[in-house]
Amino acid sequence: MRRAEEKMDVSSTKKDFSISFLRLLALLSVILTHFFTWLPYDFAGKQIFTLLGAVMVVVFFLISGVLAGNKKIDNPRKWILKSIVKIFVPLYCMIFVAIVVMLLANKNISAITIIPYLFNVQAFIPSELLLPPLRHLWFLSVIFLCYCVNLLLNKYRDNIAKVKTVNVILLFAFLSFLIIAFSFLFSFVKSHQPLALIFAYVVIYVFGYFISARNYAFVSKRNMLIASILSALMIIVRVVSQRFIDNTIFYTVVISDFIFTFVIVITLFLLVKFTYRFIDCTFVRRLLSITDNGSMSIYLAHSIPIYIFGYCYSTYSTVLDIMLVLIGIPIFSLLFYLLTTILISLILRKPIKLFGKPKE
Repeated sequence: MRRAEEKMDVSSTKKDFSISFLRLLALLSVILTHFFTWLPYDFAGKQIFTLLGAVMVVVFFLISGVLAGNKKIDNPRKWILKSIVKIFVPLYCMIFVAIVVMLLANKNISAITIIPYLFNVQAFIPSELLLPPLRHLWFLSVIFLCYCVNLLLNKYRDNIAKVKTVNVILLFAFLSFLIIAFSFLFSFVKSHQPLALIFAYVVIYVFGYFISARNYAFVSKRNMLIASILSALMIIVRVVSQRFIDNTIFYTVVISDFIFTFVIVITLFLLVKFTYRFIDCTFVRRLLSITDNGSMSIYLAHSIPIYIFGYCYSTYSTVLDIMLVLIGIPIFSLLFYLLTTILISLILRKPIKLFGKPKE
């Protein structure tokens, strides 16, 4: 009885705003990471932002998995076609914008740098063969791969809820072992994202799917405490490992990019689940509803103002460049959101809804 009380009742709510809040935190963290990476200043916290961005990108995969597990797909064919439109329309719009910006800035463009984006395989291509403003779009390659896996998970969704916890633990232990094995087997492949890490992102998506498909049985105060302790231990392990085995595949991919990130992301997910209620109010819900609608557009489009004012048309005044970037990100993101929303609605023959209202 006590265990049941300490678990959160999230299945009965229409919209889980704690998920939206976590997504907003992840989005802001990634934007700040790219912003500070561009910033021509070195300061003590710059590496922290780089690490934060790497961790928060993984949050998107966990959240996507959780949201996917919340609902059963009744028409897989219709669902995958809709997903293709929602991914490829923004992707092709970004390709067009990036090409125009680079041509206006007299930057060299090779056809070979465009082809991977046309087939959404940019995550599997070496960085030097990708368009500089669009290197962060590796995310679309991996999330589409996750959507394909979702079709398989959906087929067995009803059975997932019945699987014993010990079997779930064994399943993810086995998948983790495969990630470690892949990190060594495919270390020779020079892709934008290591192949083992791409597999790790898919595993994290699947973990998120299991969380919601199993009615959030994993979300409890006890598990939050366990995850917090593991996070503290992983910070120590990461620091010690960096000292002795830095620049090795095992440290970079297995310890830092997978195990450390996975534990931190799960801990953050549970902490937000149990603490969001302290800030929940109508204003916050309205804000989260707006950012929910535009989160993908903001993630995709924020790199363009940074590229334009940071690399192409610098004013040679760092302060002015920073102001232009900070003003350009919301303006360009809004325009990009309006464009892609209208195009997607027209292609899917749906009414155009630009801004959502919060669901109580």
